[in-house]
Amino acid sequence: LIGMAPLSQDRTCTSGLDCKVDSFEGLHLAGEDRMLVLETCGHPGAPPGGTQPAEARGAMGVAAASGAAWYWPSDGAAAEGGQYRLCWCSSSGFVGESLLSISPNATLQTNRSNATRDYCSVQSDFRTDIGSLFVLGPSPLHQFRTCISGQTCRLDDITGIGLSSNDKYMLLDTCGSHISHLSDLQPVVMEGSAGQWLPAELSGVTSAYWGSQPLLVPGGRYQLCWCPQPGPADAVNATLSDNETKVLQPPTVCEIPENFKLNFGALEVIGVAPHSQDRTCISGRTCSIDGIMGRHLSESDSWLVLDTCGAGTMVPRFPEGGSPTVLDDTNARATVYWGNTTVTSYGGQYRLCWCIGSITNASNPDQYSDACQRPDLVVDVGKLEMIGPSGLTHWKPTLRGHCGQRPHQQYSEFLSNTTLEGLTLEECRQACGEEYPGGCVAALFGGENSTCKLYLTCAFISDNSKDTFVLYPPQVTPSRIQSRTCVSGQTCVIDALLGNGMSEHDLYMVMDTCGDPSALVPRVGGAGQAFNVFASGASASWLDLPITAAGGLYRLCWCGGWPGDSCSTSEDFRTEAAELTIVGVSPLSQARTCISGHTCVVDGILGVDIGDGDRVMILDTCGVETVNEMLPVFTSTRLAAPATASGALFSWGTLALTPSGGQYRLCWCSAQYACSLVEQYRTDFGQLVLQGPSFSYDGLWQFRTCVSGQVCDLDRLIGKDLHTESAIMILSTCGAPGAAPMRVPRGGVSEDTVLLGERMSWGSEKLTAPGGTYQLCWCAPTASGDANNTVPACRLS
Repeated sequence: LIGMAPLSQDRTCTSGLDCKVDSFEGLHLAGEDRMLVLETCGHPGAPPGGTQPAEARGAMGVAAASGAAWYWPSDGAAAEGGQYRLCWCSSSGFVGESLLSISPNATLQTNRSNATRDYCSVQSDFRTDIGSLFVLGPSPLHQFRTCISGQTCRLDDITGIGLSSNDKYMLLDTCGSHISHLSDLQPVVMEGSAGQWLPAELSGVTSAYWGSQPLLVPGGRYQLCWCPQPGPADAVNATLSDNETKVLQPPTVCEIPENFKLNFGALEVIGVAPHSQDRTCISGRTCSIDGIMGRHLSESDSWLVLDTCGAGTMVPRFPEGGSPTVLDDTNARATVYWGNTTVTSYGGQYRLCWCIGSITNASNPDQYSDACQRPDLVVDVGKLEMIGPSGLTHWKPTLRGHCGQRPHQQYSEFLSNTTLEGLTLEECRQACGEEYPGGCVAALFGGENSTCKLYLTCAFISDNSKDTFVLYPPQVTPSRIQSRTCVSGQTCVIDALLGNGMSEHDLYMVMDTCGDPSALVPRVGGAGQAFNVFASGASASWLDLPITAAGGLYRLCWCGGWPGDSCSTSEDFRTEAAELTIVGVSPLSQARTCISGHTCVVDGILGVDIGDGDRVMILDTCGVETVNEMLPVFTSTRLAAPATASGALFSWGTLALTPSGGQYRLCWCSAQYACSLVEQYRTDFGQLVLQGPSFSYDGLWQFRTCVSGQVCDLDRLIGKDLHTESAIMILSTCGAPGAAPMRVPRGGVSEDTVLLGERMSWGSEKLTAPGGTYQLCWCAPTASGDANNTVPACRLS
């Protein structure tokens, strides 16, 4: 009886690998015999894994002549783990007849003239069950699981035959192919044991997981790919009947995607896909991003803008918790909106981050709850380009820049005693870092291969005449907050503003608080708005119109000149481009009082960055030269000496102020400028009340007439704050000793004033001085040690 013996020759193969079964025993076995793997031998049902009869060929490498070895390539062997039947069909045909001829690559043919069909060509021909074939591997091949991008992922209850704790799993677009954007995802070892190698204990249930690290893959459906534990056998050459040579696969090492050939199911990953969905928003507007794609997106998802996803650092001035407002029918496309809150973040490149909303898993209720509260569970979706100013943007060794120190101050202290010539940008940076590892700032003047200087601190190093570069070593990071300085009373040009996507269509406005219509700063030309923006939005000026605002710290507010930005009201200027320090006196209502004919000191002046050497001039209108022939004595005494007491005290020295009594303006000029012209004293910081009689009234001099030999009374004297204790003296020349004319009652000095100084008299004694023209000279009392008392001292010329 030709055939296999015994009929219990069990063998084992591994799903996904080439299958070689050998050492079969029997009588008159031949290489032309056929073997097929079926659920039940001779049953017409389909074979497992789609194996066709023509794909089971007698291997001729080992005992080929006896048909004792068989080989199935991995692309044709039964893939699903399980227990199957090895079904044999003899090539001998009917008993007593000659053997059949076989071509390994053709349908089996008989040489009998009365044959009605081919033998071993249909499944029912394979009736001889010679034993079990145990296929080790996952089963069934349609095991579906779900995980969430950005969270830990665990594949529970994976079922199969002979699964080992050394087996590994990998997510791929296509199992066995390295063409996959998930190839960098490392394979994982399953958790737990799946049974022994005995047939009765082959079935098992196991779990696989990627450890404590979140699964940061785009949302989508991926193939679950399996790689078995390494086998102990060496590679074996098997020669087929047509002398074709086939090298059996070596022991598997589960390291690269090509090792993971078996697809046993799919993993549905909830999340955004792809992870490179870059978008753009403009600072000063609301932010909405359209068409974000993903898998199973939800209205409960959260969208964050961070410097680094997973780091938990919120971007300043960006609203939290963006939510999708529009989802398509498949929940695969979303529009994300951060409400009506205006984004005023600094310009730059940030990360758009996603995390799933509150979703619970029935088997693990805590798995998905409060996902957004954990920074490590946030997924990087792509880049969010923020258009707007920023001091941190473009601080690279390729751009002009400065650190915003006060103009015209000296440079910061040099760290190097010698100038480094002929260095490239990178060499200049390295010199800074090597010589002063604690951190320094390098400046390269004149472009590439030019002068390199090292500074202890950031300095104002912008130079309009030649290229200037600021180089920061890696350990020194500039601030996003840009600082600039202008001086009250002078024209203001702001240079080298840094930002992202800025243009000459942008606009700037000086305000106390950006976007607040009540925060406009007085005395800044154009209602605070710069007249001229140039250098691709990096510079702004108010042309020739000086800024005369009070000294203080203000905000330089930006409005992007993009389509849709009207920039027509102060509310449109919501984004802070820089801190603007205006050097000057503050507040602008510091009124003071002096007395005509006396020395004058103005003390206690307040301001921002005012200092010794600042100047003050008394004018009718600050910055405007007054031509008034009626005030000839004022020109020589209107300019105070340079300030002392850190800019708080101004004195007119020992010279008495002799202008007409009245109200004047205190006009300030910073010591940073020459202050040699009236036009430079533009900042009006208060009123100077000069007590004393006016030179004129309604444009006329105060002429009076008395008659020699008569009593002399003067009525309706006009002046400012005339005291009742003040007096008038008749002199040939005011202030000159011995200038009093003869025969004037009381030595020429009037009685104490009455009616608040508006009437003066020399008493009842008659005036008998020679006829002529004399000067009426005024004198006010001087203060004693007691501020509440005055001492009549108007007795001398």
